[in-house]
Amino acid sequence: MSIRLTFSDGVAQIEMGLDVQRNTMTRSFLSDLAGCLDKVSCRPEIKLIVLRSSAPDFCSGMDFEEFTKEAARGGDFTGFPEDYMALLTRLSTLDKVVVSILDGPVIAGGVGIVAASDMVIAKQHVTFSLPETLWGLIPSNVMPVLIRRVGFQPALRMTLLGISLSAADALKVNLVDVISEFPEKELRLLVKRISRLHLDTIGETKRYLRDMWFSDVTYEQLAVASLRKLLASDRVQENIETFTSKNLFPWERQV
Repeated sequence: MSIRLTFSDGVAQIEMGLDVQRNTMTRSFLSDLAGCLDKVSCRPEIKLIVLRSSAPDFCSGMDFEEFTKEAARGGDFTGFPEDYMALLTRLSTLDKVVVSILDGPVIAGGVGIVAASDMVIAKQHVTFSLPETLWGLIPSNVMPVLIRRVGFQPALRMTLLGISLSAADALKVNLVDVISEFPEKELRLLVKRISRLHLDTIGETKRYLRDMWFSDVTYEQLAVASLRKLLASDRVQENIETFTSKNLFPWERQV
């Protein structure tokens, strides 16, 4: 398991990216993270969850190697969009305050995890990017939570251009709440404030504000259907396979 769960003083710490070079989202990663949330959800003394990574990156999105192997043997990868969407929905509705602490790049699906968090603390060097369109994909599952957090135009610009946002840029569009080289200090302040809240109030607040926005079951189903369709396309599968086997980007391939 590449994820560790620990508890201390009313806080659950979920450390991702153990013993890996890049913290990608494999099927087992999604399952393990869901399992951690199961354990946290049944502990009423826990009001705050911290997500962090010990890998160089916070999260790099879908694991291309796993996808390529699954596609090569004719396996079914269509469950991935549903599992990932379920994770984002759960983070958005869980009756715990979810805090992402960032100390490395946030790429593709990792942006969704950050956008679904309630609070985000990032170091100055952290960057954010959505490169999916370069592969013929769309960050479909990311969009409901990202648009809710940053608005339509910043999400559109990140998606179409694949540009990398600095932590300072992310702060301007509310993808980041605090930039600090001392995230533990900021976390202690959050813990102190959140400790005064009743658990029910946390959950009710999160669900009410979510219901006030457009991100609901209909949009989530649309996102899942979109990503499933794209992952099944020959063009996308060829783009990803060529990159994993030859380290060639789609625009570098000979036509």
